[in-house]
Amino acid sequence: TTMGVNSTFPVDWTLTIKDSSNVVVRTLTGTGAVISQVWDGYNSNGVVVPDGVYTYQFQGTHVETGITVTSAAGQVTVDVTSPLAEISSPVENQVLLRDDPLTFLGTANDRDPLSYTLAYGTGPSPGSFTTLVTASGRVVNGTLYTLNFRQHHTEGRRFPPGTYTFRLTVQDRVDNVTTLDRHVTFDYLYITNVS
Repeated sequence: TTMGVNSTFPVDWTLTIKDSSNVVVRTLTGTGAVISQVWDGYNSNGVVVPDGVYTYQFQGTHVETGITVTSAAGQVTVDVTSPLAEISSPVENQVLLRDDPLTFLGTANDRDPLSYTLAYGTGPSPGSFTTLVTASGRVVNGTLYTLNFRQHHTEGRRFPPGTYTFRLTVQDRVDNVTTLDRHVTFDYLYITNVS
């Protein structure tokens, strides 16, 4: 995260970053009138800080006069936790013998969720995926999507018998992404052109 402030004169500056308990987690220093400082999310001991809201503030001292000025405080949110992606049904390597609607149950969740996508590809290691649904918000132990085989068949998208990989991708607002693959085998028989 880049934090910045402009001064009307050159200053020796200090950037102080505090956690929600007002404890200083990192102090950075420099000199100049145009101040742009990147904070990497590490504390003074080189350890990644926990997720949360942090307050930062610049203080500058005029190089010649010693006059000190302080900027208004700003806030930055640290989010290094990956979203949660779970599919509870169908189970891994489930074999389906009928083309009844298949409901994907599970969780697409994060502290600050943006969206989730459920897609499918042919085989156990597909080279490409086709999106079934993209939705915003969170789902917790609920329905992610219901695959209606007959509807897809009439739309020209068929699921012939075989193994498919269904991929759940969950993304939060700071681009943390989690993917989960679920392998399902369709082992039903299509009867066509009966005479």
